[in-house]
Amino acid sequence: MDASTQTIYEALKGVARARQTCFYGDLSELIELPAQSRKLYRILDAINAHEHGEERPLLSALVVRRGFRIPGDGFFVNARDLGEYDDSSGDATAHAAFWVNEVHRIWEYWQDR
Repeated sequence: MDASTQTIYEALKGVARARQTCFYGDLSELIELPAQSRKLYRILDAINAHEHGEERPLLSALVVRRGFRIPGDGFFVNARDLGEYDDSSGDATAHAAFWVNEVHRIWEYWQDR
């Protein structure tokens, strides 16, 4: 992982241990990126790919949009691409249920690590 990715990864592990979520903008500020930076989204996707490879829950589920308190569509696309989520229904309720389950899995996994 490069330095920016490692910084975000460590921040997300801390958020997980605290059983919280965070905003995209908060993470952008950590590595001095403008809000809604594509680089941040690529970093989050890379972290998810790493976690998936280690058979752990997708950490970027903890990153939510400020106005909606749920991840952006890119999270669900990435989860689908990794084979973690079947979004064929296109149902917002299915998105929410998958996300809530993933957040709880993250909190459980990281609570004692």
